[in-house]
This record gives sequence, C-alpha cells and structure tokens, in this order.
Amino acid sequence: MKRKPTINDVARVAEVSNMTVSRVVNGRPNVTEDTRRKVLDAMQALGYRPNAVAQSMRSDRTRTIGLLLPDISNATNGSVARVVSDRLREMGYRFLLGSTGFNVEVELDYLKDFQSGVVDGMILFLANDQDPRTRAALSDISVPAVLVDRSPGIAMDRVLSEHTHAMTEAVEHLIAHGHRKIGIIMSPNSMRPGRKRTEAFLETMRRHGLPVDPAHVVDTRQTVEDGYAAAIRMLTGDRPTALIVGANQQVFGAVQAVRELRLRIPDDLSLLGADESQASALIQPPLTMIERDMEAIGEAAISTLLARLETPAAPLQTMTLPSILTCRASCGPPPLTGSVPAGTITKGSPSQ
Repeated sequence: MKRKPTINDVARVAEVSNMTVSRVVNGRPNVTEDTRRKVLDAMQALGYRPNAVAQSMRSDRTRTIGLLLPDISNATNGSVARVVSDRLREMGYRFLLGSTGFNVEVELDYLKDFQSGVVDGMILFLANDQDPRTRAALSDISVPAVLVDRSPGIAMDRVLSEHTHAMTEAVEHLIAHGHRKIGIIMSPNSMRPGRKRTEAFLETMRRHGLPVDPAHVVDTRQTVEDGYAAAIRMLTGDRPTALIVGANQQVFGAVQAVRELRLRIPDDLSLLGADESQASALIQPPLTMIERDMEAIGEAAISTLLARLETPAAPLQTMTLPSILTCRASCGPPPLTGSVPAGTITKGSPSQ
C-alpha cells in the first residue's frame, strides 16, 4: 500500500521548513507568494491533502468558508466559485456555497445560517447592497466577512473592481468611432457595478456634450430574458447606433434581439459588453468587452478573509482591482444614413 505523503515530504520537495508548510496550509500571513506557490505545487505533486477535521479540532475552527453568490448559473459568478473552491481546498479548508437567485429574503436566510457556527468566515457577493434589511444584517454580523464589489455603507473588508475608468474608456471608444446616440443596459442600481458603470456612462456623455435619451438607459436583472426584452424595446424605433450591455447573461439576450431585428454587428449597431470574455468567444463578431479578472478577484477575497481570520484586530482593508477595455470586432462607425430601421421580430422571447 502506497504511503501517504506527510508534511515532511512537502517541506523536502518545496525546500522549505515544516513550519513554512504549516503556515501555508493554515493560511497564515508572512509567507511570500513565491514560497506559497512552491509549497502548493509540492502538495499537488505529492498528492498531499491536509486533514481539515484534525485541523479544526486543534484550532477550535470549522475550517469552512461560506461563499454567497446571487446566481451560480452566471459565468462570472461560476468563475469565482471555481477559484475559491480550488484555492480553499489547497489550503485545507472546506467550502459552503449559497446561491440566492437575487432574492433578498434567501440572502438573509443564508447570512443567518452561515453565522450559526458552520463557517469561520464568509465571502459575500450580495444581491442588493442598498436594501435596509441587508444593511442591518451586515451591521450585526458575527463572523469575519469580505464584501466583493459591494458598497452597503457598512465598515467591512472589501475587494472592489474599478468601473469608472473602464466605462469612460468604453464610451470614448464609441465616440471616437463617431457615435453620438449610445444606449446602455446595466445590472440593477441595487448593485455597485451597475451603479458605478451607469454613473460613468452618464458623466462621460455629459462631458462630451452628448444628449442621453432616458429610454436608452436601462437597469434590469442579469438574465438572458431581461437583456433580450430591454434590447428589443431600445432597438425598435428611434434606436441608438451603439449599445453597451453590462453582464454576460444580458449580453446573450441582447445579441438574440439584435439578430431577430436583423441588425448587423457592427454595420448597423456597435455592441460592447462587460464582465467576462466568455461571452465574446461565443458571439460573432467577437465582442469588444470591459473585462474583469474574476480569478484574481476570487484570490484577493480569499487572501483578505484569511488575513482577517489570522489577525481579527487589524485595520479594515479595501483592495481595488482593475477592469480593462479589450477592443475586438464588434464596434465600428455608425451607419452613414443614421438609424437604420430594424427588421421584423421573428420571435417573442429569447431561447433558453
């Protein structure tokens, strides 16, 4: 029977001390990223798995982290769940996932359950960071938690994405192509990304002296159906010549609406998406996108939470990661004749 690898084996392969291996396994600070990676690589090569149950018995901790997401079916959220799960397992932690379906009541139930002694800490992607019930629950939170891209006005550790500069670049990219009538479909203003992106859009249009039709500014749920419905309404009649869509699921719905209206990208309509490049890979022509590194966001959330668990009295942290505009083939000059009439709608709702 093959002998199970030990912490001594990991230390030998990684060329570090047993204490350093222990610090990495337990998520403790004061280990360089290069050393941490050497230890994790050695653990993987040897097939070494820390015993989470034994660790929790020794430390009076559950060695379990809760992750709360608004929609696990969303590719962006799925990317975060994957990296959080993988990294926590490498460090000997277990992982509990809650998906709220953007329902505040469900979210409040998960927050209550996670604080009943089953987790040591939480990583939170809230469905609504402006709801007074959510704010009250966060004010009374009893375990360490990290908010990801949310600003409820509560003093907590946070990992944020930079949205203002990236959206400004996106709008100015379209303006440079000659667009003057630009529409936007964003996630709800109850979530920080939608708020920040819409604010940056409106401010950039104002700064360039361009009017904004209120009918061309829509915030809606992050679903294929809502993206489709918003795009159908906006692109029928006096439509914009360019459209910015703020979430993967909304992008897929908007693209279906564009196709059913028989509009060509980018000849009749320039289309710019946001969040993750997966949408671009599935759509032709490839989409210009405002992209976030969701793996880096997940890594940052884990490191911030583990640092809080190690040093509960440390000052609160706010880490901000960049969003990047990646230009592809979906944006071009507006039609020479202005707004081209849309074609006949061939279906009444998006395909599932």
